[in-house]
Amino acid sequence: MAYALPEFDTICAISESRDGEVIGLAIVYTKRQEVELTRIIHDNKYERFIDTLGNLPEKPDCFLVLKRIALEGNKKHWNELEGLEMIDRFAVCHEVKALKARLENNFYVSCALAAVMTYVQEVTKTPFLRSSVRIKYMEPAGAMGLDRATVESLELLQNMRRTNSKKATIFKILDSTYTPQGRRLLRASILQPSTDPKVIGGRHDAVEEIASNEALFLELGRQLKSLMRVDAEKLATWVSRPLESDVVMYAGHRQLLLASHQELQASETEMNKILMLKQYLRGVQAIQDALSSAECRSNVCESVRQSCSPETVGFIQSMIDDRIEEDAIYSKAPIDSRNNRIWAVKAEPGSVLEQARVAFRDRVNELHRYVDSLNDVFNVEKLGNTAGLYLDSGHKYYLRFHWTDVEREINRGNNSGPANPGPNFSRPLARPSLTVAGVEIVNGARKKKFFHCQTVELIQRSTDIQLQVDVVTAQSDRVVVELKEVLSVHAGSLFQISETISVLDMICSFVQISTTQNYVRPTMGLKTLVVRGGRHPVVEMKKGIDYVANDVYSGIEGSRFQVVTGGNMSGKSTFIKTIALIQILAQMGCFVPAKFASMPICDRLFTRLSTDDQPQNNLGTWQVELKEMNMILRYATNNSLVIIDELGRGTSPKEGLAYALAMSEKLIEVGPLVYFSTHFTKLARILNQTRPSSVTNVHLTGHSTQVGDTRQLTLPHTVVSGPVPNEDYGLDLARRFFPPRIIENAERVTHFLRQIDPIKNTGHMTREFRLNKLQMGLSEILKQAHSSSMDDETLASLLARLQTDYRERLAEIEQDVGADEVKVDESATQNVQKPILEKPILEKPSPEELQELVQRGRREEKRVMSKNRVRRQKNIR
Repeated sequence: MAYALPEFDTICAISESRDGEVIGLAIVYTKRQEVELTRIIHDNKYERFIDTLGNLPEKPDCFLVLKRIALEGNKKHWNELEGLEMIDRFAVCHEVKALKARLENNFYVSCALAAVMTYVQEVTKTPFLRSSVRIKYMEPAGAMGLDRATVESLELLQNMRRTNSKKATIFKILDSTYTPQGRRLLRASILQPSTDPKVIGGRHDAVEEIASNEALFLELGRQLKSLMRVDAEKLATWVSRPLESDVVMYAGHRQLLLASHQELQASETEMNKILMLKQYLRGVQAIQDALSSAECRSNVCESVRQSCSPETVGFIQSMIDDRIEEDAIYSKAPIDSRNNRIWAVKAEPGSVLEQARVAFRDRVNELHRYVDSLNDVFNVEKLGNTAGLYLDSGHKYYLRFHWTDVEREINRGNNSGPANPGPNFSRPLARPSLTVAGVEIVNGARKKKFFHCQTVELIQRSTDIQLQVDVVTAQSDRVVVELKEVLSVHAGSLFQISETISVLDMICSFVQISTTQNYVRPTMGLKTLVVRGGRHPVVEMKKGIDYVANDVYSGIEGSRFQVVTGGNMSGKSTFIKTIALIQILAQMGCFVPAKFASMPICDRLFTRLSTDDQPQNNLGTWQVELKEMNMILRYATNNSLVIIDELGRGTSPKEGLAYALAMSEKLIEVGPLVYFSTHFTKLARILNQTRPSSVTNVHLTGHSTQVGDTRQLTLPHTVVSGPVPNEDYGLDLARRFFPPRIIENAERVTHFLRQIDPIKNTGHMTREFRLNKLQMGLSEILKQAHSSSMDDETLASLLARLQTDYRERLAEIEQDVGADEVKVDESATQNVQKPILEKPILEKPSPEELQELVQRGRREEKRVMSKNRVRRQKNIR
């Protein structure tokens, strides 16, 4: 659908998915030649959509439906590829790549853009020049923006490496929901976390309140579990829809005169929905009673109590109870579901409905007596287990045997069926009839471990029973239609109940993970990001892992851009991903995996983590880096969080370092929180010299020790301040895999390159940098202490500790810098006395070393082949 103002100044096109899960929004300001694009996920009552329209610069007075597009059904204008072509054609040149990156796999926004641009040009006759329209991608009101690359890199919904693992993504570890709408809300909250402090705080209050009351939590879980098969959103939508225009009506009632099979099936489906609604309201009443008994005071629990109040739920329930039997319940099993529908509606004595039910009951009893007689024959022939009576989805009864019980009878020589059908055989056997224990059967087919079949008499009885069921369905349909018309007035209340129950279901899921994994409530809204003992929520749940928690601090000044260095496998990527995931969890309203957390509210979260290329888009690793960084620089603000992992590795080291420095400078100017992990140790040194007041260095520790003839590498995965002290950590790791000659050659090359490096870290520069850092850190702490709520005694104690610590660290800096200057002078003297190239940088390995390399490669190849062989055998089994 699409809407326009009478003046045709602000025009809006909306493209919505069939299930209502995603809304694509495109708004055109014709006078300013601007376009705003937005994607909204899981907007039940269109609240975010209304808020987004309310934030328009020109508030629309009314909306008109675009008849040409909306009513004629001309779908050719709602085209994703055409929308992307509109970007190429009309967007400003330097914004095209960033926009196409945001619209990648964003079908509904692209469709809305294509439709509205076509309408503006062809209907309003507004011309657009090439590369002249300012097209902006906006986040919906009240939501933090996550692009597709961030969702994939952080593995929020899917883990590409461990697709079958139950606890490999954020969604899977959080998903303890019971209701379908609660699960959808959880997924939408992960993709678009809230930025509204009231929403975030309200959810935190609810998690804390329910987590502190174990009895309440268990009771809510039990009641929510009873609703797990009921999709209340779909029920409310069904209730709100009017009857079809071609339904036959008589005396105000819908009549199923000579009803077709499809009409009877539709009537049965509607009766099932009434029973589902009855069961859902009963569970909702129990939830309301549990919250009232616990005297919950949080906003979330209070909204559930109000929407599910006895005045609302009780009134709707009473209307259902007036027409439906009290013991009627919903069931998914075919036989139980049929019986529940047959006896659901209250019938008057002597009515057609009552007579049809009596006939149905008598014929079903006769059917059971017939099946009992068959089982007597089967028991005499010692087939083993008796045959079970079942009902398929087509309302036909059949007998089910265990295949091992009837295999001998099926494979007898007097039967011409297949001698030994395989275990996956599910087609009917070749002959139309067979005999089992002397009983002639038809329509026999093996279904895995069972054998399904019928007899001619069973088919006849099944047909006779179905005739009575059709009469009951036709008579009950009148009551269903009347009840639906009465309930349609309360469709809004049902939507409200569904929304609050879905929020409560998600909150209980948060309580489950928070209590079992020792999560804490974060403090939200401050400008500083402080995490003590932060843990990666997915990695810590792996079995056999002793997870090492780390601290994080980003203040208002001086530490908003942090360079993270460290050796291979030291945990840099896990560390920066942990920060992003904690931020997402906090803004979802969930507790976070840490001992303490104080988080700002970010408007957007960007990541540059993936090392994959995109051959489908003809993009290599380097081009993918450029595309993603271009989008980050376009849309990042000073309220954003940016996570970057090893930028610049897709090209040569020199170009990669220059590129990383340029991106860092731009991000420092913009001012978002940035965590930049890299192997470029020069990046940290250069930024410390050029931006000493804006950049902080941290590294993950690791050291190697000589144990006998081998060198042991220790990685404690602990974050400490300062740049990585050992720049040769790659060589230490390589010692475990390569002969000594190769490592010696690599060390010689490294020493040579380091000698000719023009960038020197002199003692004077080190001293100046460390003093600046010390003074800025002291200033930051004093500002926070000034604005804190500490009493005088605590504040005096803090200031005394700060004074002592400042003096000790100042003396340590002076001592370290003096030692470094002596080392620099000695190194300079040695370099003057001894030429750099005293002997060749690389030496040819001996034949014995070459032979050792070949043998080691063969052993490794055999090991990998053996491992793959074992894995294939396990898969076959």
